[in-house]
Amino acid sequence: MNINGSHEDLCIIIVVAILLLFLCRRLIPKGRCGEKHVASILRRLPSSKYKVINNLLLNYLGHTSEIDHVVISPYAIFIIETKSYTGLIYGNERSEYWTKNVD
Repeated sequence: MNINGSHEDLCIIIVVAILLLFLCRRLIPKGRCGEKHVASILRRLPSSKYKVINNLLLNYLGHTSEIDHVVISPYAIFIIETKSYTGLIYGNERSEYWTKNVD
């Protein structure tokens, strides 16, 4: 679409965007939509300083664990777990389980 595109083109783009948002929320697990959103933000980091790894799957003694995002920088290594919850989450780094209160 060029700058002089018609209103019909704009309407089609809006409808497609709404459908994609609807499909993302209905067909893709809620957490995956949040992970994709965070990954798109992390892609904006300058690649000269940051290495981003998404959906890292680790296997140790037959047990697997997924890390949503790893950001390696000259300053630190950041491990990011993405949750797409509303409400309050209670827990800390030593808690075996966290508690979620949904709004």
